[in-house]
This record gives sequence, structure tokens and C-alpha cells, in this order.
Amino acid sequence: MRREPDWTYAKALLLLLLALLLPAPSAAADLDSILASLTERYSSVKALSADFTQETIAKGAKRGEVSKGKVWFKRPGKMRWVYETPVTDEITGNGKYVWIFQPDINQVIEKPVDNAYPSITTDFLGGIETLKKDFKITLAKAGTESYLLNLEPLAPDAGIRRIAVGIDRKSGFIVKTVAEDPLGGSTTVRFERIRTNAEAPDSIFEFKPPKGATVVRP
Repeated sequence: MRREPDWTYAKALLLLLLALLLPAPSAAADLDSILASLTERYSSVKALSADFTQETIAKGAKRGEVSKGKVWFKRPGKMRWVYETPVTDEITGNGKYVWIFQPDINQVIEKPVDNAYPSITTDFLGGIETLKKDFKITLAKAGTESYLLNLEPLAPDAGIRRIAVGIDRKSGFIVKTVAEDPLGGSTTVRFERIRTNAEAPDSIFEFKPPKGATVVRP
């Protein structure tokens, strides 16, 4: 009597080949759900504050410059970065203008908000809700504790080559950003002790140059 062949191995091999050759919709679905959760998490946040550590590395440099301080964000488009070490610079934005104050040389750089740049760079809270408008987004990594998204600007003159965004799985908050500039340098910012909807008066997002300061308007 003729014995029927065992197709178990052949079926397993066929399924493996199909898995390798056919596009996997799960990655896109996961990305969509991550973005939806991220948007929902921040939609109720009117103000946010955190401690931050920033490391800036120029192209070709082996070591970067590390700074620490505190940051505040508030809708719409307001921000304030206070650097505490190693310098005491300040960056203040009221949604219309951005001021960069360098106390050691008593200089203020005043710039209007440029709509040509991705909104997340000048409006952190509002920019999260419009990421798809400004970036091509891919899921770079889905770890057990965090997600890593890769954001490539859609605008050709965005001033940024790429932004990587790290999202904590447990809290749903962005805990790290890595921005790469067109020259090959990078700035990494890590957020800790994130606090939401704490009191943040509008006055802290306005800046008046101190007496005797040089004001530069590029």
C-alpha cells in the first residue's frame, strides 16, 4: 500500500517563505496605534514641565557637550528652557517670537517663529498632534520598555535631517529626542520627572532683554 507523503515540513517551509516574501501589515498597524496613543496621551496636556539633560555632538567629534536644566511647555506654542549647568542660558518662546539669552556675554538673539520648520520644534505639545503632516514616520524599534520612532521631515528646507523620538511604554510620554542637523551633528535631549498641567503662568513665556544687553535680530 502506497504511503502518503508527510507534508508537515513542506507546509512549515511554505509558511516561512510567505512570511518573508509578503508585506507585513502588523508594523504599519502597530505604528498607527502608537501614534494614536501618543496623540491621545498629549491631547489633554495643556502644560508640561520636566528636567532635561542635553548632549550636543558636532560632526566628527568623539565627545559631546552636556547641559542640564528645566523646561516648560504650554499651549499654544509656548516654551521655556532654563539651562543650569554648565552655562545658564535661557530659551523663551511665546508662540510668536523665540529669544535666546546668553548671560555670560549679555546677548539676546530674537527670532520670529518660522512656520517653515516642523511645528514640534517650536510648538512641542501641538506639534505632537500634527506629526504626520510634517514627517514621514517609521517604527525603528519596539522594545519592552519603549518605542523608538524615526521622523524624516517632508519639507526640503526643514533645517533638520532626522528626529528620533523615544516613547516610554508605561507612561506614554516622550522621554527622549535625537535631532540630526544637515551638517551631521546631533542633539540628544532626555526628559525626566515629567509633570503635566502644573501651574505655568503666561508671564514666564515672555522675555524682556536685560538692561545693556545686545539684541541680535538675524
